[in-house]
Amino acid sequence: MDMNELFERFILWALRSSGFRVHYQREFWFVKDVLKARPDYVIEGVGVADAKYREWNAEPDILRQIYVYSKILEFQGEEGRAFLIFPRTEGFNKDLEPQELEFFDGSRIEILPYDLEVLREGYLDPLFKAYFGKR
Repeated sequence: MDMNELFERFILWALRSSGFRVHYQREFWFVKDVLKARPDYVIEGVGVADAKYREWNAEPDILRQIYVYSKILEFQGEEGRAFLIFPRTEGFNKDLEPQELEFFDGSRIEILPYDLEVLREGYLDPLFKAYFGKR
């Protein structure tokens, strides 16, 4: 089983269950008529997000990717906030807390944990929805 895809689809369900209108893997032209970009989620009125089932670290490729997605949305007149979502459990990203990174142009990206431990208790991470409302 591809854990990255499973986590991606779980986050889609969690976003929609939290009341957000989400477009999954919506395509945008990155290089006109040549190359398309496809973020995991475009959250209406909020911005763009990608889910990564891996340990968090500031990998340049991942950061560039979400930066480009947010700029495409801004160019199209939509909200361009950017989010990267990582799983957190007792043994995986255990100490990951929400954080914000700033790019050279003042754009920001929010790094968010999704606490998978709460699933054992049968409910969604209670902090998850609130992350997307912050400014």
